[in-house]
Amino acid sequence: MGVQDKIVIINSLDECNGDSEQSKIIELVAKQVIEHSDKISLFWAFFSHSKSHIDCEFLPYSRSHIFAKIDLPISESDNSNIKLYFHDKFCPLASGNTM
Repeated sequence: MGVQDKIVIINSLDECNGDSEQSKIIELVAKQVIEHSDKISLFWAFFSHSKSHIDCEFLPYSRSHIFAKIDLPISESDNSNIKLYFHDKFCPLASGNTM
């Protein structure tokens, strides 16, 4: 990852105050990523329990090369595996490769 590259993590999106607010956050970020991804090197990671309205917000971008959805199991015994998984997935993003 270069000096200009940054990762923005939004954790617990499903706990934000209301479905419409959660959807608005996704919409605002997605529009900016699409419009400015060639000028600003920000990698966005949203963490949330699966919710239908959140899944619907990401659906229009599901075929784009700049968006990816990753489902992770919920298990404390898998925490070290999840950490390795994210390390393996974020490193290629930082070098310009896609998942």
